[in-house]
Amino acid sequence: MDRLKDLGTRIAKVLKVKFLPGWVMNSNLAISFEHVSVTVSGKYLLEDVSLEVPKGARLILIGKNGAGKTTLFSLLSGASRPSAGRACLLGEELGHCDMRMLRQRIGIGGSATLEKLNQDMTLAEAVQSGVGQVLSQWWIKPSAGDRVRAMQLLDLAGLASRASRRLHTLSMGERQQVGIARALITDPEILLLDEPTAGLDLGAREEFIGRLARLCSDKPAMTVAMVTHHVEEIPPSFNFIVAIKDGKLAGSGEIEEKLTSRMLSDLFDVEVSLSRLGRRYVAFAAS
Repeated sequence: MDRLKDLGTRIAKVLKVKFLPGWVMNSNLAISFEHVSVTVSGKYLLEDVSLEVPKGARLILIGKNGAGKTTLFSLLSGASRPSAGRACLLGEELGHCDMRMLRQRIGIGGSATLEKLNQDMTLAEAVQSGVGQVLSQWWIKPSAGDRVRAMQLLDLAGLASRASRRLHTLSMGERQQVGIARALITDPEILLLDEPTAGLDLGAREEFIGRLARLCSDKPAMTVAMVTHHVEEIPPSFNFIVAIKDGKLAGSGEIEEKLTSRMLSDLFDVEVSLSRLGRRYVAFAAS
């Protein structure tokens, strides 16, 4: 590794550019954070977070409201960069790469994203808007291939016959399926889902989890990260967890090893009993 860095430094001198050691990193990592902090007006939103997530991982991001999940999600989406430390996604260091190109490799779905979209868009337009991550139909410039891909994804979601309907006419469960289709239109290497089951009833939630599990099975190389407050929403194929508390990393690693009653109790400041039913989890306050 040291010899590679020395070579990079020499090449950088010849090209008269700054050499960044982050160029030499583990190519098997989708996410690599080294002592990452985010501050706003002197206040830490994230503090000294170091994290490595392999490509193809199925990741759960969990923590209380205000813990720092939204800030971490913003970094993972390439929408922001750290105030200190190094944050790399797919081998690219945030703040030292073409962020627009990087964001094209990342798909974003979930309730918060759907709420930002112009609700008068048709389903086809909503899916096509994922190409440039735009929020209104007025900014969409779809190619013929984009139109075909959007219809294919709506068909997979069972919504192709409703492609001309407006977003605001859909049920919450249908909207979440459109959100997934929108996130997938660029065939991303990382798929980020921000509380995608928020507002769903039990049936719609289970249907969504089933579709997500099938998607993960069909795309084993894609890294998937989902924000949730509820362990009951963890799909059976998910294998990695990142816990955030008060802006700091409270734990990370394999779900089967790290997800325990004690972790959840410490995370949510209440005694929690965690059980496993088959390949799913259930948690409730211990009496």
